[in-house]
Amino acid sequence: MGSSRVRRTAAPRTLPEKPPSDGRTLPERFRLDGRRALVTGGAGGIGKAIARRLLLAGAEVALLDRDLGALQRASQEFGTLGYRVLILAADVLRAAEVRRAVRRSVRTFGGLDLLVAAAGITDRGTAEEVDLPRWERVLDTNLTGTYSICREALPFLRRGHDPAVVAVSSVYSLIGGVGRSAYSASKGGVDALVRSLAAEGAPAGIRVNAVNPGYIRTPMTEPYEKDRTAMDFFRQATPLGRLGEPEDVADAVLYLLSPASSFVTGVCLPIDGGRSLGR
Repeated sequence: MGSSRVRRTAAPRTLPEKPPSDGRTLPERFRLDGRRALVTGGAGGIGKAIARRLLLAGAEVALLDRDLGALQRASQEFGTLGYRVLILAADVLRAAEVRRAVRRSVRTFGGLDLLVAAAGITDRGTAEEVDLPRWERVLDTNLTGTYSICREALPFLRRGHDPAVVAVSSVYSLIGGVGRSAYSASKGGVDALVRSLAAEGAPAGIRVNAVNPGYIRTPMTEPYEKDRTAMDFFRQATPLGRLGEPEDVADAVLYLLSPASSFVTGVCLPIDGGRSLGR
């Protein structure tokens, strides 16, 4: 007689009923309630979008920018949404102004937990076209300005709650580009700075990361909006076929500042629709 086999079927898998081991649900891991944040370049573009995300996540936010009028407009805009922000008029190129701004933020909020270094400029031109004063202006703003704000903030971040830093770099630190010598060099320096700061800050629990945006629709790209050739290039050079929005970057920054990324440091994260793939 042939032996009969009983076919056993596995019991259907069910999702666990218990929350994550730390007792928080997924949305709560992106919350920043009670955290105190400072955002440079926070009056417009990517910086303002980041500030909005942090406010929505429950953080107290100070905006630092050299444009007082833009700061006031941003404050009014957030006020219509029911949020109050601290505005700090300062130039990241001026060490004394940066020091005063950081300390005022700390005095107002009682400490500092989160820093976003988003202040930056661009200057297109080949190495033969960009003279040393233009080169120095880009390097000083994008790289030295980032170093300056981090240096002033670190002593306070060491005493902060789950401290984290995010610097806004660029896809051009990863791929380079014609007419981008100064800008690419400055942002490549930011990436290197972030990795070193991550190593230095890790023993104190300070996480340091960067985001590397691709082509993002901001005031910097407005001059190209009416240039069909330029816009076609931006889209064709981006595998996802569109320009990014400031909110695309802001969402990534929120992740990198939140408990959801508690084991992430020293990362330079492209937010570029695939531009850094080099297609």
